[in-house]
Amino acid sequence: MKWDTIYTMLPLGGLELRQRLDAIFSPLPTGGRGFFVRASASNGLISRLQAARRHYEQLFQSVDNYDAPPFDERDLQEADLYEFVSSGVSAVGCGFLFAFALGYGMAPDLPIERYVDLYPRGIVKYFKVWFPSHPVTLRMDQILHSMEFNRFQELRNQLDHRGTIPRTFRQEIGRANQLPPTLGKPEAEPPAGLPATEMSRESFDPLREWLEMALESLVSALESGLSQPPADATSAHKRTATIAIGNVRGAFDKAMEVAKVAVALPESKAELGKFVGRLNKLLK
Repeated sequence: MKWDTIYTMLPLGGLELRQRLDAIFSPLPTGGRGFFVRASASNGLISRLQAARRHYEQLFQSVDNYDAPPFDERDLQEADLYEFVSSGVSAVGCGFLFAFALGYGMAPDLPIERYVDLYPRGIVKYFKVWFPSHPVTLRMDQILHSMEFNRFQELRNQLDHRGTIPRTFRQEIGRANQLPPTLGKPEAEPPAGLPATEMSRESFDPLREWLEMALESLVSALESGLSQPPADATSAHKRTATIAIGNVRGAFDKAMEVAKVAVALPESKAELGKFVGRLNKLLK
């Protein structure tokens, strides 16, 4: 992904980052649910970013010190890897929610009461309707569909639900530069979809740099300010209807995918018939 901003967040600590985010929100009123969401999201963004930075350095200080880490040290490395990855995903999510709270300050018809159910994909959908031409909408869409964010999420899901990721080690020994027997290649290849990951700065630096740049780009776009969308009842209704129609279409597409698989079973056909009947009643 290409960026055209100056990355002033990179050297900033927690206090300076909070001051920068506070300045973005300062023109808006304090108090109320929007202010609560904004405070929670901005603190989360900063805390998770700082955690990602901290655990990244701890991880690769250990990697640099151990060519073949003993099990206790590897456990620490796994913990730092998990914290780096999960904190990175969370920092992006908090950044998007901070943008949503800022948007609510300019457009009270945004459903702030639904903030606990909102994730980056849903927030982008709202911004494409409420703030379609604003740079922050483009930035969030770029982040959401970037290869790096997808990689962060894949790693987070792998570590969350399927244990440790396959890892490779590099160690030069003697003239043949062979790995020691204890770190030799596994007899079986990892399952499909679980590629081995070299635990090195060269392998993970692009993710760390992307995280900093993505958040910088998001914050810089928010600093340009949001313009209030048309506040008349017709425009507000059109915005709400656009989101509702999109949600219905998305839900229907998911239901159709499930139905295609389930329709082969007689019991499933009966259940599908019940839902069709309920939908017909709803539409009358």
